[in-house]
Amino acid sequence: MQPISIVATVLNEVQDIGRLVSSLLEQSPAAAEVIVVDGGSTDGTWEWLTEAARQHPNLLPIRDESCSLKRCPGPISRGRNVAIAAARSAIIACTDAGCTYPPGWLARIAAPLVDGEAEYALGGSCLDPADPTVWDLASAHFFGVRLAPSAPSKSCTARSARSCGSASAAFPRRSSSAKTPCSTCRPAA
Repeated sequence: MQPISIVATVLNEVQDIGRLVSSLLEQSPAAAEVIVVDGGSTDGTWEWLTEAARQHPNLLPIRDESCSLKRCPGPISRGRNVAIAAARSAIIACTDAGCTYPPGWLARIAAPLVDGEAEYALGGSCLDPADPTVWDLASAHFFGVRLAPSAPSKSCTARSARSCGSASAAFPRRSSSAKTPCSTCRPAA
């Protein structure tokens, strides 16, 4: 399979970072690199990432404190731009913190790109009621997922969104856009 980079942004995710990174490192086939941009965590997330990178050479943590709401109105977009600029692969898969991905996720989401059938692909992660992340607990009712029989659920529109779960995407890198952040996240001159 063509090399693929996975990128994610995080901020104070120490409770869930292990599950996210493990699920990304366990992709089959493996990603060429997993790039995680930390926007200035103060809860031990950065320390966890740097320690994990010692054991996993394809894990690249980047600390960029400009990728936070204190310094940028679009910190997740800015963090993704930082990660994309550091990526070496022609195909890049974007993920969300607080999520986990099954071992075949990367192969499935990238297949249409690798096969030349699409220019981008969108997908999602799974909400796991048996081992929920903070994100699962916070978002489940918006996706119409009941983590308990008595838990409330939203409208059918929200329930239809649960098939996508949280956002993830894969796309081919375009040299013109990969190095140029959007105007919202471009650093101030």
